[in-house]
Amino acid sequence: MSTHFLQNLYALQESAFTFDEKHTDKKVLLLKQISLMPWKNAAQLHAFHEVLLFMAAYPENEMVHQLTSKAFEQIATFFRRRKKIDKEYADNGYPYTNMVTHFSHDLLRWMNSCSECRLAIDSFELNGTDLNTLLRMTLPALERDETTAGLSNEELLDALEVKEKNRLTFLLDECSRLDANPFVKDHLWDELKIWIQITARDQKFSRAFNRIPQQPIFFQQDMLKKFNHESLLKQDIPSPEKLTASQRAEVAAVIKKSLILTMRETDPSTYMDESTLRLYALERGISVAIYG
Repeated sequence: MSTHFLQNLYALQESAFTFDEKHTDKKVLLLKQISLMPWKNAAQLHAFHEVLLFMAAYPENEMVHQLTSKAFEQIATFFRRRKKIDKEYADNGYPYTNMVTHFSHDLLRWMNSCSECRLAIDSFELNGTDLNTLLRMTLPALERDETTAGLSNEELLDALEVKEKNRLTFLLDECSRLDANPFVKDHLWDELKIWIQITARDQKFSRAFNRIPQQPIFFQQDMLKKFNHESLLKQDIPSPEKLTASQRAEVAAVIKKSLILTMRETDPSTYMDESTLRLYALERGISVAIYG
């Protein structure tokens, strides 16, 4: 085995998608070897992280499962111990790192109540609608005059004496006053063009650790590429899992975060009715969530 991280990473990438005893043994050796080596830059970590995600989803045996879990823990420890994290690591869904993006009002409101991350305003786009337009519709009459003075977004928030750390929460709360008119609310929020900095405070807010606990783990001995779809469609599906209220909320949160951490958003996840959520445990370690 090579003593260089990159060479071992290339070898792991070549073996990761092949399932037989020879390649399984090779993966175990490579994961053990890589665990003793530091990566040199963000690009190397990104490539390693991507192949780990695949191997964690399709482990051949308990040893591969344990070694991928250990590798994720090492990555989490690397970021947790850093007082300052280079920008090159941002926007990748790693533990304890930052993302800068924009989402809908409803999703940001949900995220703002999530203890696993911290949200703050990063910036306003120059071509966005100014805050005067929104706050003119939501502020009490005594404060509404501030919105007619031609102030910039920052000047308006200063005039309203909103502390910097509370500004996003303030705007989310003000926009919530328009919940009865969701089309108007969403339009006004989108037109503000606010960029939000999201800081992960818990390793569960990451692509590696955002998962639904599943036991037992299904170990993949091969990749099923061909199957009789007609026979499969004729099979009865099992009854949905019996979920407590907290388990249902956890599954819903994992679904939402799985998109957030790849900087995406879809209406079905954002506007999910959690009471409709059903989780089905199928074959080969696959679980499917259905919701409205």
